[in-house]
Amino acid sequence: MRTIFIISKFFSNTRELIRFATQHAQVSVSIVNDEEEELEIILEHIQLRDRVWFEGAGRLLHAMLERNVWKWMRGATLRADADDLAQLPFPECWKMISNLIVPDTQTAEEILRKWPPPTGRAQLQVTPESDRLGKSLGKSVPFEEMNALIKILQAEPGGLSPRTWEAILAAGELAKGSVLIVGSPPAEYLDFLQTAMGCKLFDRPEDLPSGEADTVVFWEHLHRANAAGTFKQAVQLLRPAGSVAAVPGEETTDTLSGNALFRLLGDKDVWSAPRRVEPRGRVVTAKMVSADESAVVLHSKAADNPPLVSLIIFVYNEQDAIDQAIWSLRRQTYSKLEIVVVDDGSTDATAEIVEKHLGDPRVRYFYKPHSGRSETRNMGLEKARGDFIGWLGGDDEAFPNRIQKEMEVLLNNPDVDLVHSDAIAVRPDGSVWEYRAMKEYPMDEMPAAFMNGCQVLDASALVRRNVYDRVGRYDPAFVRAQDYEFFVRCVIHGGVKFHHIASPLVKIEGRLHVPEVDALNVDMYHIISHKLISAFGVERVMGQRARDLHQSPYLGVAEAMITWAIRRGATVDHPVMIQAAEYVKHGGQSPRARDRAIALNLLGILACLRGEVQKARQDFQEALQLAPDMKDAQMNLTAIEYTKRKQSEPSLTS
Repeated sequence: MRTIFIISKFFSNTRELIRFATQHAQVSVSIVNDEEEELEIILEHIQLRDRVWFEGAGRLLHAMLERNVWKWMRGATLRADADDLAQLPFPECWKMISNLIVPDTQTAEEILRKWPPPTGRAQLQVTPESDRLGKSLGKSVPFEEMNALIKILQAEPGGLSPRTWEAILAAGELAKGSVLIVGSPPAEYLDFLQTAMGCKLFDRPEDLPSGEADTVVFWEHLHRANAAGTFKQAVQLLRPAGSVAAVPGEETTDTLSGNALFRLLGDKDVWSAPRRVEPRGRVVTAKMVSADESAVVLHSKAADNPPLVSLIIFVYNEQDAIDQAIWSLRRQTYSKLEIVVVDDGSTDATAEIVEKHLGDPRVRYFYKPHSGRSETRNMGLEKARGDFIGWLGGDDEAFPNRIQKEMEVLLNNPDVDLVHSDAIAVRPDGSVWEYRAMKEYPMDEMPAAFMNGCQVLDASALVRRNVYDRVGRYDPAFVRAQDYEFFVRCVIHGGVKFHHIASPLVKIEGRLHVPEVDALNVDMYHIISHKLISAFGVERVMGQRARDLHQSPYLGVAEAMITWAIRRGATVDHPVMIQAAEYVKHGGQSPRARDRAIALNLLGILACLRGEVQKARQDFQEALQLAPDMKDAQMNLTAIEYTKRKQSEPSLTS
């Protein structure tokens, strides 16, 4: 990972932070002087995967906000003092800033009151402050502050670690009904409980309905809570069948205090975080509810008689996962739904497992000879009786409140046709792989967004049935990516409005790249990209970064195609690569020297893929003659020289 430090002011430890990051944090560091560099040059250096860290809110930060660079750049980190904060344009700056580091808790609380960051998209960090922390830990404040900054640097921008998401999932699965929160969990956890699990949260015992809680969540220092008698006080408020989730606010599990909690609870359901998780600050940012607003209802005339939702599970040989997939839909908080399971000719025990659920009249099962996902989906559409169609793979799961939240959007916004959400991707052993965050795009940016891949997680999608009447059903010619092709047809249609919920409403199987599957996906992408270009032209499907750099649209599209294809192992003679090469040649005729340099860099990559190393070296060298500061060409040329010495395949950057 490369981190670009843009420095407009030096804090007391800025130099130490950069030095430590370079030596110990396994990151490549570039340093930019805010007062000397021009915005255009900086934007050319920033790649889609780079991380940007601002020391102070200077000229370049404000210029990037004005140019809407946040539309393509990864969330940035900003360390700010009081003067910086007074000049920041809240709340607009949250679009680009995923981590805002402030000097004290009082400042953090003021920002949270006035301009709270969007849940799951940005974090407000407080560096260890003053004498209290140093004395309590027996360590110097400068050491602790540096340690905190390094942790922020190493973490995913704006997000929690997979380990912490594992704790959130486990503790969330235990939570139900009215939840009393003790301590300060991350905002993501509170949002997960409210949005995905449908819980009602309280941070004051006096607000609990009937004075009792269905669940108590401890997210704090367990030793401190035990010593203060917090365990006993909170557990006394539990209903007889209540449950407890305990997550240590410190970095290591407090075994003694944890055992004290277990003894106190006796035979109640309890879960305690088994591994290190992130405390993530002392300020609770999600909104709690009081007793007079604890009811969750659909704000719609249809709330008294909700419309039927058809949830379609398409399955093929998923005997190990289909049971959980069905259970996840049977436990939905939305009342009026049917579950349509369409079996694409499974040869394992899938049918026997589904049969166990047929006692629920909402579950309907249909078997067909194996013919692929598109026809399986279309059969599901034929059998579905609802006016709203939801999807779930046989190895995926929906969290209990998924349909409730999605229907709230659709019923309250008649102009919205399709709702989708974020997801948590897990490995086969159940451990969290990653948080899969999607984005909301304005209609005019959808063509460029879908040129870079599918922007909707199909397992989270809920669609008005009439969309299929307007756009058509799934194309049987697509053995893979039929959902991607359908969503692209929705974009081309122009009359289908998408809405994104920035919370994880589903858990999906994280899939590794399989060469045979990747090859099929590249074939499908070639057809889909051709549809987009034919419908909108190269100017409309060019990415925002290419627009910001005033790049030739042909080069912007070629770069997107080559990058997508290389990541999936496409060979240079694949039609998508041949088409991209034609765009590169067209873009290389631009009068701008920078465009010609970009074209030469892309031609060098294609030459390398053909094994023409000498031609590639020449292309990269000529690109650097036209644009000496072009990082991509520099890195690719270095890779060739290095691999020549090591006699191994080069690793290229597009």
